[in-house]
Amino acid sequence: MKKIISSTIKKGCMIQLFTLLSFRSAIANEEYKLQDAILQDIMPPSSTRCIDSFETDSINGGSAAFSFNFQSTNKESGWDTTNADHEQKLFLLEMNHTTPDNNENRTWSLRIGKGGNIYSFVGPFGEAIPPQTSDSKPWVDEVWQNIVVNTDLNDASSPYYIHQAGVYETDDVLAEPFFSPTVSVHCETNSCTVASWGQQARIPTTFSSSVLFVSRYTDCGNGVVEHTSIVHNMDDPDDGSSVPLNYLNMPWAGIRTSNLNDILLSGADGSSSAVSKPIQPYSSSTFY
Repeated sequence: MKKIISSTIKKGCMIQLFTLLSFRSAIANEEYKLQDAILQDIMPPSSTRCIDSFETDSINGGSAAFSFNFQSTNKESGWDTTNADHEQKLFLLEMNHTTPDNNENRTWSLRIGKGGNIYSFVGPFGEAIPPQTSDSKPWVDEVWQNIVVNTDLNDASSPYYIHQAGVYETDDVLAEPFFSPTVSVHCETNSCTVASWGQQARIPTTFSSSVLFVSRYTDCGNGVVEHTSIVHNMDDPDDGSSVPLNYLNMPWAGIRTSNLNDILLSGADGSSSAVSKPIQPYSSSTFY
């Protein structure tokens, strides 16, 4: 009799546990659907050229994939040893594209950080992003990200300089990089969208941040990635405290010039305009 009761209790507990886990799974699934619905409502549709290109590439055996599981890529990316250990905290997701014939010119892998910015892009040229050697700005400056500024308020004593990636370690309050918090993320088939709360990068400052960044990365096949960005100022214009954002750098892109040492600039009409080789440092460039 005791064995029967014990067995019944165990079965009852297992049923309750299974029901609880199923309930939690259902809630998580609904939350994921809600995030997807919100992000899709915010973003415009992907371009028809990207959609058609991906369909053609898929027919020919091209494959898009994404993962939220972190595995170190330091062997191929060669991150600076001082800052390499921060990558796992930074990592949000990875996207990659492969072809059935292993065509290296159509195969790539990119990694997206907590702020929704690209911090690693590996192709046939190797790693495109700088190795993160900075003592005060690793993973939040020399990456591919969006930046917004109020030039009227921005000065050395109290900067107004918002980064998508995160905050500089220029104040004793930070002992390691602080990455912009992820607000929402959704991936499906060949596309990932991330919303994040941008941060005042240069601290200390008297200003907070009211900026929501939304970035979508879409694998168009044939070696092409489409990047769509939105910047939303969450300030309430009716309460008198709204700060206009009058300078946008979309995107700011640090480049590993040992692998990619020139850049082709296009004219306003889409025609080829000029080749810069080698790429000029930001401080001396005439292109900004």
